[in-house]
Amino acid sequence: MVETIDIIVPIYNMEDRLEQCLQSLLKQKVTSLFTYRILLVNDGSTDDTQVICTNYANKYPEKILSFIKSNGGVSSARNFGLQKANADYITFVDPDDYILPTYLLNLFTTLKKTGADISSSCFKETWNNDRNQSLSETKLKNLQILSAKEALRKLFYQDGLEFAVWGKLIKRALFLNVSFPEGKRYEDVPVTYNLISKCTKVAVIENKDYVYWQREDGMLNSKFNLSKLDIVPVMDNLYETVLRDYPQLKSAVACRYFAGMSNVYFQIPNDVKQKAKIWNAMKSKRKLALLDRNASKKVRLGALSMYMGRRLMEYLYIKTQKRGKLLHKK
Repeated sequence: MVETIDIIVPIYNMEDRLEQCLQSLLKQKVTSLFTYRILLVNDGSTDDTQVICTNYANKYPEKILSFIKSNGGVSSARNFGLQKANADYITFVDPDDYILPTYLLNLFTTLKKTGADISSSCFKETWNNDRNQSLSETKLKNLQILSAKEALRKLFYQDGLEFAVWGKLIKRALFLNVSFPEGKRYEDVPVTYNLISKCTKVAVIENKDYVYWQREDGMLNSKFNLSKLDIVPVMDNLYETVLRDYPQLKSAVACRYFAGMSNVYFQIPNDVKQKAKIWNAMKSKRKLALLDRNASKKVRLGALSMYMGRRLMEYLYIKTQKRGKLLHKK
C-alpha cells in the first residue's frame, strides 16, 4: 500500500525566500512506497507571498494545495494546515528554510524500518543569503530507536533531538487532541512534548537534511519585546508536567529549563522589571543543572557562574554563546 505525507508550510510575508523553499519541496526523492503533497498556508501575508503560492499551485496542481487565512500567527497557520491534512504522516517546513532531496525519503525509511511513531533528523544552519546546497545522503546515520522516555531525555539535554516540530516525520494520528497554542511564542515546546509522550518508539538519525535559516536579526539580535516572556509559563508548565509524568527526568528537564530561561534572560534590557523574575526562575534550577553530569558543559558553566554574580555570568555567556543554539527559532 502506498502511504502519504503532507508537508505543512505556514507562511507570512516570505516573498524573498519562499521560492527556494518550494523548489526544495518539489525535488524530494520518493519511492513506490509513499507520495507527498505540499500544503501552503498563507497566514494573511501583505506582500506578494500569495502570488507565489498561486503560481506554484497552478503549475503543480497535483502536488501543491494553497490556502489563505486571516493573520493569526504560526500556530494558527499550522493548526489550519492540520485541519486540511489527511495524509498518513505530517511534517512541517518553515518557508524561510529549505530541505535536501533526501529529507522525506530518509525520515520515511527510518519510520518504516523501525516501526516508530516519529522519526527525527538533524539540521544545518545557514546565514543571510548563503544558499550552499549540502550533499544529500540516503545512508541513515547513527540510527537510534528510543522509548518515549529516552527520547524526552535526549530532548531535554539537547542531545540530537530538538523541540522544533520541523525536521520530524510524525504519524498524523498523534495529533488527535494535540494542537499548537495560538498567540504565544515557543509553541513547539508543549506540542513536541505531547507528541513524543504518546509514542511507543521514536527513531532518530543524524542526517542533516533540513537547512535552517538563522537570521542575523533573529532571536539573539532582535529588539526585545515582552512576548518573549512567554518562556516563563511555557517552561514552568513543562517542568511541572514532566515531574508528574516522568519524575525520573527531573534533573534533565531542569537543565532544559535553565538553558531556555538563560537564552531569554540575556536578551532582556536591564530596565525591564520582569528580568528579576527570569533570574529567580533560573536560580531555582541552577543546583540541579550544576550537579547533573549529563548536562552540557555550557549549561553547567552557566549554573556555576550564577553563584558568582550576574556580571560574571553575563560575561561568560557572551563568550560561550554560539549562533543558532536557541530554544526555538522565532
